[in-house]
Amino acid sequence: MTLQEIEKEVNTIGAFLGAPEHLIPTFGHSDDFAKPHIEVDKKGFHYIIVERGQERHRETTKNKNQLLFIIFKSISFSMAVDFELSTRP
Repeated sequence: MTLQEIEKEVNTIGAFLGAPEHLIPTFGHSDDFAKPHIEVDKKGFHYIIVERGQERHRETTKNKNQLLFIIFKSISFSMAVDFELSTRP
């Protein structure tokens, strides 16, 4: 599966869930500031977080579904926190 195919699938699922654009990772490059990005190479799919120019976290898998789980675990957690903060009495 190519990086473009992964990006298309993530964007489709993200739109279905109503995920804000700022929570969707970038693909093939890092925006830094701890925003996740996705890379694909012969070793598999990589979920990477770079902050202040240094890699802080990397998860690698050969399974596309595992990659989607990693991506949307982070997105759904952030959405839940945002919802809780917006509805807090």
